[in-house]
Amino acid sequence: MKTTLSLFSVIVFSFLFTSCTKPKPEIVKVGEMSEYADPAFGFKIKYPQQWKSMGEAGKALFYESDDVRNNFLDYVGGKRTGSEISVIAKRGEGGKKGVDLLPDAMLEIQSDGNTRITKEESITLVAMQVKKVSYETPITTKLSLYGYSLYIPIDSLLFEVKLRAFGDYFDAYNDVFAAVQNSFVPPVIIAKTDDRPRPSETFSKNETPYFTFEYPENFNFIPTPKGDKDFVLQIRGERLDCSIQFDVFAAKDLTVEKVFEQNKGKYKAKSTGESEVNGLKALFVNYAPAKDIDSRAYFMVKNNKVIRITMNWFSPEKELYLAAFERVVNSLKAKDTP
Repeated sequence: MKTTLSLFSVIVFSFLFTSCTKPKPEIVKVGEMSEYADPAFGFKIKYPQQWKSMGEAGKALFYESDDVRNNFLDYVGGKRTGSEISVIAKRGEGGKKGVDLLPDAMLEIQSDGNTRITKEESITLVAMQVKKVSYETPITTKLSLYGYSLYIPIDSLLFEVKLRAFGDYFDAYNDVFAAVQNSFVPPVIIAKTDDRPRPSETFSKNETPYFTFEYPENFNFIPTPKGDKDFVLQIRGERLDCSIQFDVFAAKDLTVEKVFEQNKGKYKAKSTGESEVNGLKALFVNYAPAKDIDSRAYFMVKNNKVIRITMNWFSPEKELYLAAFERVVNSLKAKDTP
């Protein structure tokens, strides 16, 4: 009788154990894929052909069915089966780049207070190194929601490719997830045309009674009162605050050092320096006559005449002007006789 009861107990226990243990889902093979092209952000990604696209522009969502989507909307009380594929696009504002958005995006992973990050690594995707963050959200003592996010910064955009699945479904869809992430195509970012006014790269030659020089061909000669000077010439581009002026006046038998010493006090000098222009010693002073304007005045002496070159440029666009202006200065060749 005891033997019979024991055998009966084993059979009942085995039945109950088998009934309570769910079989693992089979490994899902990568089959035919459909392509999603986002109308707002321009990215593309492929997903299993039999799945449904249920998202919106900038937030693409893909599920096997409406029921699976509901599982992810309420995975605490839902059936807790299936997988999710999503791509979320974010744009940096106020000059922020996509990479600047990464810290906040990673904070969102743990915003529910229950999800924990299990691994952070760098992988190669779309021919660049991107951050991969794996995480786990415990649902019960025996079941978790697993997933990982790939963060892809492109210019001012940050794309998050997110792949998640319940329990053993995560391993079952491993090959599908890999195919999906590798199909991601970022948008083509067309660089904005920089149409700011700037000196031409083509230079023309000009001759004066005292020297010759070259200048950007898109610069104009501006009529300027001579006053007590022997010669005055000003050239200017489209910006009124970006110009070069040449002045010639008597050196009164002074050396360039003496001339510079007499004149530098007229400037609120930020710094001074020395250079050479086609064999002539040139002393210069850097100063800022107004907000966002930087200037430099060169002093040279030839044939008992002072040649002063004054350059003014819009300081936030220094890179557009300074090199061209220095080329003008270095092109100057003083004549042997006036």
